[in-house]
Parts: sequence; structure tokens; C-alpha cells
Amino acid sequence: MRQEAALALRRAGGSPPEHSVMLVLAECLLSGTPVEPEFQAWVNAIAAKAVLSGKLPERKRGVKPGSGRAQSAEQVAGMYFDFIDSGMAKGEAIRRLANQLHLVDRQVIRRVEDGRVWHGASKEARDQQRIERRYREHLPTTDHGTDEAPLGFAGLDTADALARLADMIKG
Repeated sequence: MRQEAALALRRAGGSPPEHSVMLVLAECLLSGTPVEPEFQAWVNAIAAKAVLSGKLPERKRGVKPGSGRAQSAEQVAGMYFDFIDSGMAKGEAIRRLANQLHLVDRQVIRRVEDGRVWHGASKEARDQQRIERRYREHLPTTDHGTDEAPLGFAGLDTADALARLADMIKG
């Protein structure tokens, strides 16, 4: 997720997880991407809430990442909409995903509901997203190896990203 996508989702009435919004900010800081004022104000509100409540936004817990079974709601919803948009019936798409991901139908339904906000509201909007994704895939990229950081952290591993953030905080 990028700040533009998060803001578009928020403007459309969606509510991305606060933890994900904070990860987008970290990616922007580490990659040197300018932070939009509206996005910064949103992150400031999340940070203020964290200070007042005494805890940072938590990541939703579930299957341990890397176990082979962990699929984000965004990924599951994307696969679901790929099936639906190709003409498959909703029930068949849910059953196929449940079998493919080793989940029960209800787990697939919940992940699709949670991840729906990251995909267009119509087939046309999702088709446009697919076109944009294919375009981005053909842009030149740098191979950063097996980066285990959730958003890549600007090509840094987690330890280097934390060190860079610590330097930024010190000034």
C-alpha cells in the first residue's frame, strides 16, 4: 500500500488498519518519498492516539507470517475478485480459495470482507487496477534479494531500517 492508495481508500469511506498506515509512513521516510500533508495529518492523529492510549497500533494477529498458510486479507480478496471477474460464481470462488489456502469457507469470507477495501468497487475499477499493476511490473526495479520487511523498507532489511530511523530521530 502506498500513501496515495491509503488516502483514496480513506476518502472513499474505508478505514485501513492503523498499523498499515504507520508502515506506509516508515516506507516513505526510508525511501525519501515526500509525505503528503493530508497523509501526515492522518499519521499524526494515529501517533497522538498511540501516545494518549500508551500503545502503538497493533498488527492483526493470525497465522504466523511465513508459515506458508498466511495470506493477507488484501491478497485473498484479490484472488477472490480475479475469480469473480473471470465469471466464476461467488460460492465456487469461495470454495476454491478455501481448498487452495487450506481454510474453511468462513475464513475466506472474512478475509474477503476485510480485504475488499483494497480493491475497486466494480469490475471496471478492478480492471483498471490490474492494468496499472501490469504497468508497474514493467518498470525498472532493483533486486533487493530476500527482504523480509513487510513493505521492503526502501530496500533495507529490518535492522538497517531501524538504524536509519534511529538516526533520523536523533537528528
